[in-house]
Amino acid sequence: CNELAKKHGAVSVAVEHRFYGTSIPKGGLVGPNLPFLSTDQNLEDTKAIIDLLNPDKARRVLTFGGSYSGGTASWFRTHYPETTFASLSSSGVINAIIDFTEFDASATETLQGYEAYPKCFETLLQAIDGIDYLSINELEDLKASPFNASNLVRTRHGDSDFFYMVADAIAMAVQYGHKQKLCEAMGDVDAEPINALASFIKDFYGPTFQGQAFYDT
Repeated sequence: CNELAKKHGAVSVAVEHRFYGTSIPKGGLVGPNLPFLSTDQNLEDTKAIIDLLNPDKARRVLTFGGSYSGGTASWFRTHYPETTFASLSSSGVINAIIDFTEFDASATETLQGYEAYPKCFETLLQAIDGIDYLSINELEDLKASPFNASNLVRTRHGDSDFFYMVADAIAMAVQYGHKQKLCEAMGDVDAEPINALASFIKDFYGPTFQGQAFYDT
């Protein structure tokens, strides 16, 4: 986006979502504050910033984003058509669905039907089952090594955070077109399935992926 902005002489502005980064209200994530953590409030914040930066509407404004921010970009265009010229929504999440299992089902079907690596899904399943059946102490040891997630050892939500990280690492590889790299790693016959998965995550996403704040409640 920065390159496109330079090319067209545009100003690129990233709006921080309230309750994230430094936009934390007094008291933080407490009950009385949570009604103000909503998509509607995010849209209002965005409009306030646009009105501040473009008070005379001298510039054409395009809202853009991906995933949730892609959804908000399209919603903003719908709610405030007079404020924006256009919207670019990449993989926009525009429908809120409770118990949305179709994403997992799609990833599962993709890996099960991957003819180039017919054992990939089975090996992944062995790794996940192996993690699920570990004792509490074994799981804590696994977080530290080989998964490099010591920050999730013996924390209040460490187990949930860890399981989310593992599932997300697998799902994102399929979702964003890297199933071959995932299945190449899981096809290593000399590696135990859990270790193969840990190695893939470290090699593909980087050694600090598991320990970053995104997967730490």
